[in-house]
Amino acid sequence: MISEEDFLKILSTVRTVGDIDFIDYEPYLLCHRFERFMQMQGYASVALLIDKMMQDKNFIDFFLYKIKVGTTEMFRDPQMWLELQKNVFPKFSGETVLKIWLPDVCGDDELNTLLILLEKNNLLVKSMIYATSYSERVLDDVKMGTIEPKKMEVSLDNYKQFSSDTEFFANCFFKSDRFQCLSPKLLDKVIYLKHNVIHEEPPDNGFNLIIFRNRALYYNMSSRKTTIEKLYRSLLPGGYFAIGIGETLRGLEQNTKFVPVSKTENIFKKTLK
Repeated sequence: MISEEDFLKILSTVRTVGDIDFIDYEPYLLCHRFERFMQMQGYASVALLIDKMMQDKNFIDFFLYKIKVGTTEMFRDPQMWLELQKNVFPKFSGETVLKIWLPDVCGDDELNTLLILLEKNNLLVKSMIYATSYSERVLDDVKMGTIEPKKMEVSLDNYKQFSSDTEFFANCFFKSDRFQCLSPKLLDKVIYLKHNVIHEEPPDNGFNLIIFRNRALYYNMSSRKTTIEKLYRSLLPGGYFAIGIGETLRGLEQNTKFVPVSKTENIFKKTLK
């Protein structure tokens, strides 16, 4: 168990060496991620971990990459994606350009799911999609679009809840060594940016859709409020905001500025005023 003193030492080192300030995150959840990293990587003490951070500047990005809470497979939580396909995507048929933002991406599964569904609904051709993260290593992984065989099997099973057209799903990928890779035709629609959603202004404005599922629950209340406000401002009037079933807008000022599209999946629409 990491002591409070050691926890603060890790925060200070990451802030100094990596220019990332974790003071905005929930201490209990963040401490759990630190402990898990040390256990998985074989660090017997916080002192050894900090020494490694101080001696190897490239280690910080590896550390940030490993403590991210990643997703597991494509089309996970299929009901949320079904809600988007049924109740949100049809509203975009009249748009000339469709702007979508995935802040603080943790892996490629959610992005790949979005790209496949946009292609299936004939929306990808006019889409401009931002995928942002404070970790360069996460972005490098996301750009590859590689899927391990086991994850591919689970993802295909999930996809079958949307469509029996498995040939379409298969045609979204090509084989590379032992992996499947998402087609460049889909990935080329994505703009990848290193970006800290808590501390930096949005990379653009006028978004039609922001998918920010189960991210803000790791922030403290103050950072949660300022980040959600920032995302709210970057949405077009009538734009959509998906936060995931683990999140809530209760207690936030923005709660009165959205109307629910799906109460079960926490998908909201920004009011027109």
